[in-house]
Amino acid sequence: MHNLMLTVMGALALFIHGGQACGGFFCSQAAPVDQASEQILFSVDKNEVTSHIRIQYSGPSELFSWILPLPTPPKLDVGSNSFFDLLEMSTRPTFVMREQDVGDQCEMYDPPIVAMASLAGGDGGDTEEENSGEVMVLEQGQVGPFDFVLLLALTGKAEPVVEWLNENKYDQPDGTADLLQSYAEYNFTFLALRMSKDKNSGDIQPLVVSYKFKDGIDALSCIPLKLTKVAAVEDMPVYVWVFAKTAKQRAVPVNFLEVQMDWKKFDWMNCASFRGCVPCDQYYRDTVSRTVDVADGHGFITEYSGNLEFAKSWFQQLENFDVKELEDESKVHKFLDKMLQLGVPRDSTTQEIIRKWVPKPDDASEGCKEDRDFYATWNIEKCIKDMPSGWKFNAKGMARDINNRVILPLQNAQKMVDSASHLTRLFTTISPSEMTSDPLFTFDKTLPDVSNRVEVNATIACPDNNKDLEIRFQMGEDTWDVSGSFKEDGCEFEYDPPLVDQAGGSGSNTGRRYEPKLFKRTGDPATSGVVPREEVTETLLELEQIAMKLMPDNEWSEIPDNSHFKDSGNPDDDDIDANSAFNSAPSLLTLLLGLLVLGIACF
Repeated sequence: MHNLMLTVMGALALFIHGGQACGGFFCSQAAPVDQASEQILFSVDKNEVTSHIRIQYSGPSELFSWILPLPTPPKLDVGSNSFFDLLEMSTRPTFVMREQDVGDQCEMYDPPIVAMASLAGGDGGDTEEENSGEVMVLEQGQVGPFDFVLLLALTGKAEPVVEWLNENKYDQPDGTADLLQSYAEYNFTFLALRMSKDKNSGDIQPLVVSYKFKDGIDALSCIPLKLTKVAAVEDMPVYVWVFAKTAKQRAVPVNFLEVQMDWKKFDWMNCASFRGCVPCDQYYRDTVSRTVDVADGHGFITEYSGNLEFAKSWFQQLENFDVKELEDESKVHKFLDKMLQLGVPRDSTTQEIIRKWVPKPDDASEGCKEDRDFYATWNIEKCIKDMPSGWKFNAKGMARDINNRVILPLQNAQKMVDSASHLTRLFTTISPSEMTSDPLFTFDKTLPDVSNRVEVNATIACPDNNKDLEIRFQMGEDTWDVSGSFKEDGCEFEYDPPLVDQAGGSGSNTGRRYEPKLFKRTGDPATSGVVPREEVTETLLELEQIAMKLMPDNEWSEIPDNSHFKDSGNPDDDDIDANSAFNSAPSLLTLLLGLLVLGIACF
């Protein structure tokens, strides 16, 4: 955990303080973002679930449309990309190979720790119900950059819901009604989103969805993967974080298997070193895919399960953030300096707010043409002279945008972290053909914590020369031997024989077959345990029945008030409502398309 703390503190410095070193908010981002993954986190407390969904979309804003099945009408808010970035970096796996008794003749590099690369307000809602006979409109409004509507299928049929959405420009692809039908039968509420007028994909930030079940029902987390198959890619990475209020509450999949990698077939020699010859982040994802495939594509790896001490002070610097300190800065360069001093994160949302309120002119002078030059705090006082005649900086409007789109989501995220005692990170890859069930998660307090630091001991010998190696690995009580040599460039290590028989490992190659461990985790030790490889299909059918029994009756009696969002106005307007919550941005880095969401019982 000591090394984890160093990693987190380093990342935090990049987000909170990194801009001061380079002179602004447009320096090179040190944390890579994987643009092909789905990321969702759940905070579960008795009968209440709060979900943060990182929406990933690339394409024209007018084509963006999204529908989420929810067990009850939700309360909506916006989240933070910075929170997801820190959460991903601090819980990603690291691999350590400890060398033992290496002979003097072995020319080996010292293999240090290797971490996998990152896979890494508006108009108030109208809550007057509209009933067309088959579809009830529970609420319409705006949350962040999205128009939203809450719908209920009165007849238990999804087709009228899809027809209503298409007629009202929440365009849905062919086949959506079939995918929504099971949710309609269970009386689910449908939350549909589209980009608001004058918004674009650059405005997208995570969506926060909170909902409650009736008293006496313990809420569970669920991802409706069946809906995702419409636009999913092969072996799509899915990251799930589950926060628990009490300690020692490890989240486990109910109707998917928990799988553990076959560490005897892991490429320790290349991926527990900094040689950089093998793309180990992709190798790790490929290995996860191979592992999950043994579970018929229905499995999750637990990458971390433990306490949250490393995150307790992430955004405490923002606890006493005073927006008035920004409002009082009428000069752009002083405004940006004050943002740095107050600890405003250097992320994509912050960058787009800056671009919106201080739009760089197309004809910017030499030395001011690039964002990193134009907006640099040491340079913007010169570059601001390129702004068109009559342009006026609206400090009050920009300060409100920073507060509502950046600071408040981070403060809320910190409150969620501070109120939790345990965190579980699960990971899988899944293809559209495998998206036949919606993974449901519960807690199991009998299971041990899982470290994201994976260690192995290696005794290395060089019998003939300094290239051919014989290695004995030890992890716990398991030992195994491998051999091989480095390529002529001395970089990539080649195993002889290969670690895994790609043909399936039958016959004489049985010892090279990939053999992960498979477990069913129902939350009840009496019905949990090891699953033999030949019983995977039968076990998954059994687990689906167990999950069905956990489904509550989706009764609800009230619609949460989502009227706390108000448009933050135009950069040219001097008078900005103090309660404004969101605004548009004329451009941004394209963000990504996303999964789905949550709820219990999404079958």
